[in-house]
This record gives sequence, structure tokens and C-alpha cells, in this order.
Amino acid sequence: MIYGISKIVFKKACSIFFRKITIIGDQTLIGTRPVILALNHPNSFLDAIVTSVLVESNGGIYSLARGDAFKNKFLAKILATYKMIPIYRISEGKDNVEKNFETFDAAQQILQSNGTILIFSEGLCENNWRLRPMKKGTARMAKEAWLNPDTANAMVIPVGLTYEHFSGAGKSLIINYGEPIVAADFKGSDFQGSFTNDFNQLLGKRLNSLAYIDDSLVENSERHKKFMSNWSSLEKKHEGVAFLTELKKEIPTTSVFHKKLLPSKIHQSIILIPHYSFCKWLTYKITKGNLFYDSILLGVLVFLLPVYLLLIFFIGYCLILNFI
Repeated sequence: MIYGISKIVFKKACSIFFRKITIIGDQTLIGTRPVILALNHPNSFLDAIVTSVLVESNGGIYSLARGDAFKNKFLAKILATYKMIPIYRISEGKDNVEKNFETFDAAQQILQSNGTILIFSEGLCENNWRLRPMKKGTARMAKEAWLNPDTANAMVIPVGLTYEHFSGAGKSLIINYGEPIVAADFKGSDFQGSFTNDFNQLLGKRLNSLAYIDDSLVENSERHKKFMSNWSSLEKKHEGVAFLTELKKEIPTTSVFHKKLLPSKIHQSIILIPHYSFCKWLTYKITKGNLFYDSILLGVLVFLLPVYLLLIFFIGYCLILNFI
């Protein structure tokens, strides 16, 4: 119940937090059979939040999240409530990595129920427009599913995420669902030997075509400002895949960035400006502007909004009493 209510709340929050979300590709297969959503990972927990709340799936979407986020028992319970499952890296210690056997067992049980698992195939997050090498996790999960008669019809759907920027509200986002990868793509393979390498090459190629990839683009640089200006211009002229195709072309050197007076719907409501400004300040104090900034900002905005509205109501009530 908590998950269902939160999904509704965060879906509405995303419609306010983002200036525009462009969804490309077919989502109708999700929920009809076992599905592994394989994403690139540019923006921390926000990637999982926005993808999960905008996709309808039987029983919700389960996300694999970095294991160190589960060290705090209280936070671990919250993450579990939102259907997040820990997956550990070698850097987190051998003992923790062995816990991944439990994680992959849980994932297979979800897939056997025609559930949906979301995994970040790069294995780490950075706020940029690069595509890092694929880790083994997605290939391992797909192989286990395809070797099981109950989940042999599982499919891996590559999903490319492209953000306009990583600095709070008012941004646009492209979510691009690609062609599913299925067991038949590896016909004749026993899913041993070079399978992981072959799978990762195919997945990496698909993700590269689904997202805007530019190793040299750095946030807040002059080139990034021109990129955002070009994005805003193209967004008015093109829709869907045509928009992403045009965006992938060379950034015009003549682009001039003009900062918008009202960059998001949050700013367009005068009553919410103090709330947003305070949440930005608080989030920066918590994160120091690191890669968790965007996702924590969205969470702080959602959870502090009732408190803020009650405060506004109380102040208004007191003012009315003074006038009576």
C-alpha cells in the first residue's frame, strides 16, 4: 500500500520537477512476461524513481541498488519498502559480494511471477553523458532466467536515459525503450564461454543508440550551456525519436544560452518558491552537490511539502485572526 501511494505521489512530483519527460519506444511488453530493464546510470536514485513511477507493471518494479546504501538499518527498511534490492560490488568486501547470490535468487523469483527487475548495467553512477563498460550483472541475470524453463521467455529491454542537466528542477529527460534482447539472439549458445562478453557487446551497442552519449560534455561548461540551449530549441520543433536524433547531431557553435526566468513549474507557483529554495539549500548541505543531489532533492521536496503547506496554513490562519 505504501509503495502504491508513494508511486502516485512521486509520479505527480516528477511531472512538476521535470520541465518535460519524453518517452520513446514500446512499454506494452512490460508486465506480460518476465522483464529485465537494463538502464544506463547517469543520475543516482532518480533514474530508478522516474523509471519506476512512469511504468505500469504487475506488482511494481523491483530495482537493484548499490549495497552500501543498505548499511543503515532504518534506510534499508525504507529502500525495501520501495522494492529496492541490494547488489554489492567487489570494493564493498568479499563477504558482501557473496550476498549477491541471495540477490540473484530473489530476482529469479520475481521473474518467475512475470515481474520486472530494473538493473543499472554499468554498475556505477556518474553525472555525465558517458556510457561506461557493461558489468556482468545483467548478463548473469539474463543467463539464469534463460536457463530456467519457467523464465526462458524472459526479455531484456535496454533503456537509455538522457538528462538535460543534473542540477535540480526545470530539466527535461528522455526515456528511450529499445528493442528487447531475448534468448534467441544467442541461438546455438549454451550461455557459457564468451556469452557474457557477447551479451555485453550487444547491450552496450543498444544503450549507445538509445541515449545521448558524449564523453567530452561536462556539466556547467560553456559547451554544456550551448547543449541546453540547443535542447530547448529542438524540443519545440521535434517529438519522440526525431527529437533525440536531432539532439545527437553536433552542438551548434552559435548556440547562446539564455537562463530562463522561470525554469520549472515549481517556480511558476509563487507560493512554492520558498519551499523549493529551502529544499535546495538543505539538499546541498546534505550532499555537498554530489551525484545524489538530484534524487535527494526530489525526495526532500516531496516529504517536506506537507510540513510547508501546514506552515503556510498556520501563518494564514494567524493573519486572519489578527484581522478579525
